[in-house]
Amino acid sequence: MGTLLHGLLGTTKTLVSLLPVVGLCHMYLNDLQRAKFYAAIGLDAREYDREVIAKTNETAGRVFPVILDVDHPEFYERLERCVENNAKLTEISKQNGGFLKKLPFYLSNLWQMIKLFLIPAKEPTKAAVR
Repeated sequence: MGTLLHGLLGTTKTLVSLLPVVGLCHMYLNDLQRAKFYAAIGLDAREYDREVIAKTNETAGRVFPVILDVDHPEFYERLERCVENNAKLTEISKQNGGFLKKLPFYLSNLWQMIKLFLIPAKEPTKAAVR
């Protein structure tokens, strides 16, 4: 029974890490594509998203056993690499480029998300757990 429980807990921690990586990466990329909108309402899209990511992570720490290490030096570096890849994908699309021209950037984005997922999760701080 202990092994089963340990296995389920490990699976839960894995999912708790995977889902936020995908969701936050999607939000970050989406919002930065709309940076002009954020600027029009007086916000810097990057700074706003970093604040949202920190608050979301803090809130997740109230209900989940682990949270993303958004302070890890690679966290935003990898998100920014995805932003660069998406800009290149957009440019290729504007030039009617095909899938094969886009493939390296899709694969790079996938690799960045895998590397984000592999950043060790951390336990929430006591302040986040209420």
